[in-house]
Amino acid sequence: MNSSLLILLISVLTVSANFFSSLRSRNVEEYEGWNLMEDFDILHHLIRMRHQSPELRINVTYVLAARQRAVQWALNDGQQPPALELPVDENVHIHANPDDTVTPDDVIDVWYRQAEREYDYENPVASEANLSMLRIVSKSTQEYGCGQAKVRDGVTGIYTVCLYSPKYVPGKESENVLKPIYHFEPESDIEAATAADAATNEADSEQSK
Repeated sequence: MNSSLLILLISVLTVSANFFSSLRSRNVEEYEGWNLMEDFDILHHLIRMRHQSPELRINVTYVLAARQRAVQWALNDGQQPPALELPVDENVHIHANPDDTVTPDDVIDVWYRQAEREYDYENPVASEANLSMLRIVSKSTQEYGCGQAKVRDGVTGIYTVCLYSPKYVPGKESENVLKPIYHFEPESDIEAATAADAATNEADSEQSK
Protein backbone atom coordinates (compact mmCIF):
# COMPACT_ATOMS: atom_id res chain seq x y z
CA MET A 1 0.00 0.00 0.00
CA ASN A 2 1.19 3.50 -0.85
CA SER A 3 2.70 5.11 2.26
CA SER A 4 0.76 8.38 1.89
CA LEU A 5 -2.50 6.44 1.49
CA LEU A 6 -1.66 4.43 4.60
CA ILE A 7 -1.01 7.63 6.58
CA LEU A 8 -4.35 9.06 5.39
CA LEU A 9 -6.18 5.87 6.39
CA ILE A 10 -4.57 5.91 9.84
CA SER A 11 -5.55 9.57 10.26
CA VAL A 12 -9.18 8.86 9.33
CA LEU A 13 -9.34 5.92 11.73
CA THR A 14 -7.79 8.01 14.49
CA VAL A 15 -10.29 10.85 14.00
CA SER A 16 -13.19 8.35 13.97
CA ALA A 17 -11.91 6.65 17.12
CA ASN A 18 -11.54 10.00 18.88
CA PHE A 19 -15.03 11.05 17.79
CA PHE A 20 -16.74 7.92 19.14
CA SER A 21 -14.59 8.08 22.27
CA SER A 22 -15.90 11.61 22.83
CA LEU A 23 -19.47 10.37 22.47
CA ARG A 24 -18.91 7.73 25.14
CA SER A 25 -17.01 10.01 27.54
CA ARG A 26 -19.64 12.78 27.30
CA ASN A 27 -22.63 10.40 27.29
CA VAL A 28 -23.98 11.76 24.01
CA GLU A 29 -26.89 9.88 22.47
CA GLU A 30 -27.68 10.28 18.78
CA TYR A 31 -31.25 9.62 17.63
CA GLU A 32 -30.77 7.00 14.91
CA GLY A 33 -34.37 6.04 14.12
CA TRP A 34 -36.15 7.17 10.95
CA ASN A 35 -39.39 8.14 12.74
CA LEU A 36 -38.03 11.59 13.58
CA MET A 37 -37.39 12.36 9.92
CA GLU A 38 -40.78 10.97 8.90
CA ASP A 39 -42.58 13.20 11.42
CA PHE A 40 -40.59 16.24 10.27
CA ASP A 41 -41.50 15.43 6.68
CA ILE A 42 -45.24 15.36 7.44
CA LEU A 43 -45.00 18.76 9.13
CA HIS A 44 -42.93 20.29 6.33
CA HIS A 45 -45.40 18.93 3.78
CA LEU A 46 -48.38 20.49 5.57
CA ILE A 47 -46.64 23.82 6.04
CA ARG A 48 -45.49 24.08 2.44
CA MET A 49 -48.97 23.18 1.20
CA ARG A 50 -50.21 26.12 3.28
CA HIS A 51 -47.87 28.42 1.32
CA GLN A 52 -48.29 26.70 -2.06
CA SER A 53 -44.61 25.73 -2.12
CA PRO A 54 -43.35 22.57 -3.87
CA GLU A 55 -42.80 19.52 -1.70
CA LEU A 56 -39.30 19.11 -0.28
CA ARG A 57 -37.11 16.11 -1.02
CA ILE A 58 -35.43 14.27 1.83
CA ASN A 59 -31.70 14.10 1.16
CA VAL A 60 -30.15 11.16 3.04
CA THR A 61 -26.75 12.84 2.98
CA TYR A 62 -28.28 15.84 4.77
CA VAL A 63 -30.04 13.55 7.26
CA LEU A 64 -26.72 11.96 8.20
CA ALA A 65 -25.03 15.36 8.27
CA ALA A 66 -27.79 16.79 10.48
CA ARG A 67 -27.40 13.89 12.91
CA GLN A 68 -23.66 14.48 13.09
CA ARG A 69 -24.22 18.21 13.42
CA ALA A 70 -26.58 17.67 16.38
CA VAL A 71 -23.86 15.56 18.01
CA GLN A 72 -21.34 18.35 17.39
CA TRP A 73 -23.64 20.86 19.10
CA ALA A 74 -23.97 18.47 22.05
CA LEU A 75 -20.22 17.91 22.32
CA ASN A 76 -19.64 21.65 22.03
CA ASP A 77 -21.90 22.42 25.01
CA GLY A 78 -24.39 24.27 22.84
CA GLN A 79 -21.81 26.59 21.33
CA GLN A 80 -21.67 27.09 17.56
CA PRO A 81 -19.58 24.29 15.99
CA PRO A 82 -17.24 25.00 13.06
CA ALA A 83 -18.96 26.07 9.84
CA LEU A 84 -20.45 23.37 7.65
CA GLU A 85 -18.79 22.60 4.32
CA LEU A 86 -22.10 21.60 2.72
CA PRO A 87 -24.14 24.14 0.67
CA VAL A 88 -26.89 24.29 3.30
CA ASP A 89 -28.58 26.53 5.86
CA GLU A 90 -29.03 25.29 9.41
CA ASN A 91 -31.96 25.54 11.80
CA VAL A 92 -31.05 24.62 15.39
CA HIS A 93 -33.31 23.98 18.36
CA ILE A 94 -31.86 23.58 21.88
CA HIS A 95 -33.83 22.18 24.81
CA ALA A 96 -32.18 22.20 28.23
CA ASN A 97 -33.57 19.06 29.89
CA PRO A 98 -32.26 15.79 28.37
CA ASP A 99 -34.90 13.79 30.24
CA ASP A 100 -37.70 15.42 28.27
CA THR A 101 -38.91 14.33 24.84
CA VAL A 102 -38.56 16.93 22.09
CA THR A 103 -40.84 16.16 19.15
CA PRO A 104 -40.74 17.63 15.65
CA ASP A 105 -43.94 19.52 16.53
CA ASP A 106 -42.16 21.14 19.50
CA VAL A 107 -39.35 22.23 17.20
CA ILE A 108 -41.63 23.46 14.41
CA ASP A 109 -43.53 25.52 16.99
CA VAL A 110 -40.35 27.61 17.42
CA TRP A 111 -38.96 27.54 13.88
CA TYR A 112 -42.26 28.17 12.13
CA ARG A 113 -45.17 29.25 14.32
CA GLN A 114 -43.24 31.66 16.53
CA ALA A 115 -41.08 32.95 13.67
CA GLU A 116 -44.16 33.59 11.52
CA ARG A 117 -45.34 36.10 14.13
CA GLU A 118 -42.19 38.09 13.30
CA TYR A 119 -42.97 38.16 9.57
CA ASP A 120 -45.14 40.73 7.81
CA TYR A 121 -46.67 39.36 4.61
CA GLU A 122 -47.64 42.90 3.59
CA ASN A 123 -44.06 44.13 4.00
CA PRO A 124 -41.99 40.94 3.58
CA VAL A 125 -38.45 41.34 4.90
CA ALA A 126 -36.08 38.58 6.03
CA SER A 127 -34.58 38.94 9.50
CA GLU A 128 -32.86 36.79 12.12
CA ALA A 129 -36.23 36.53 13.90
CA ASN A 130 -38.01 34.90 10.94
CA LEU A 131 -35.20 33.25 8.97
CA SER A 132 -35.91 29.76 10.33
CA MET A 133 -39.44 30.01 8.91
CA LEU A 134 -38.28 31.31 5.53
CA ARG A 135 -35.94 28.33 5.09
CA ILE A 136 -38.84 25.95 5.71
CA VAL A 137 -41.39 27.76 3.52
CA SER A 138 -39.46 29.28 0.63
CA LYS A 139 -40.12 27.98 -2.87
CA SER A 140 -36.37 28.13 -3.42
CA THR A 141 -35.69 25.44 -0.80
CA GLN A 142 -35.52 22.02 -2.46
CA GLU A 143 -33.92 19.45 -0.15
CA TYR A 144 -33.40 18.92 3.56
CA GLY A 145 -32.56 16.49 6.34
CA CYS A 146 -32.94 16.49 10.15
CA GLY A 147 -31.25 14.91 13.16
CA GLN A 148 -31.24 15.00 16.94
CA ALA A 149 -28.86 14.23 19.80
CA LYS A 150 -28.84 14.62 23.57
CA VAL A 151 -26.06 14.96 26.13
CA ARG A 152 -26.21 14.30 29.90
CA ASP A 153 -22.74 15.53 30.91
CA GLY A 154 -21.44 19.09 30.95
CA VAL A 155 -24.04 21.48 29.52
CA THR A 156 -26.93 19.04 29.20
CA GLY A 157 -29.60 19.31 26.57
CA ILE A 158 -31.34 18.01 23.46
CA TYR A 159 -30.12 19.41 20.16
CA THR A 160 -32.25 19.22 17.00
CA VAL A 161 -30.89 20.26 13.61
CA CYS A 162 -32.41 20.53 10.14
CA LEU A 163 -30.29 21.38 7.11
CA TYR A 164 -31.85 23.07 4.05
CA SER A 165 -30.54 23.38 0.51
CA PRO A 166 -29.91 25.55 -1.35
CA LYS A 167 -29.09 28.31 1.10
CA TYR A 168 -31.79 30.93 1.47
CA VAL A 169 -30.91 34.23 -0.20
CA PRO A 170 -32.90 37.17 1.24
CA GLY A 171 -34.43 39.69 -1.13
CA LYS A 172 -37.17 37.80 -2.98
CA GLU A 173 -39.57 37.14 -0.10
CA SER A 174 -42.71 38.25 -1.99
CA GLU A 175 -41.84 35.77 -4.75
CA ASN A 176 -40.63 32.82 -2.65
CA VAL A 177 -42.83 33.08 0.45
CA LEU A 178 -46.50 33.33 -0.43
CA LYS A 179 -49.24 34.25 2.01
CA PRO A 180 -50.84 31.18 3.64
CA ILE A 181 -54.04 29.99 1.98
CA TYR A 182 -55.49 28.79 5.30
CA HIS A 183 -54.77 29.24 9.00
CA PHE A 184 -54.00 26.79 11.78
CA GLU A 185 -56.49 27.73 14.50
CA PRO A 186 -56.07 26.68 17.18
CA GLU A 187 -52.34 26.07 16.88
CA SER A 188 -52.84 22.41 17.82
CA ASP A 189 -54.56 21.93 14.45
CA ILE A 190 -51.21 21.24 12.82
CA GLU A 191 -50.54 18.48 15.33
CA ALA A 192 -54.03 17.06 14.73
CA ALA A 193 -53.44 17.17 10.98
CA THR A 194 -50.14 15.35 11.45
CA ALA A 195 -51.82 12.60 13.46
CA ALA A 196 -54.59 12.29 10.86
CA ASP A 197 -52.04 12.05 8.04
CA ALA A 198 -50.07 9.38 9.91
CA ALA A 199 -53.28 7.39 10.55
CA THR A 200 -54.18 7.55 6.87
CA ASN A 201 -50.72 6.32 5.86
CA GLU A 202 -50.97 3.47 8.35
CA ALA A 203 -54.41 2.46 7.04
CA ASP A 204 -53.13 2.52 3.45
CA SER A 205 -50.18 0.38 4.50
CA GLU A 206 -52.49 -2.20 6.14
CA GLN A 207 -54.68 -2.39 3.03
CA SER A 208 -51.69 -2.97 0.78
CA LYS A 209 -50.56 -6.02 2.80
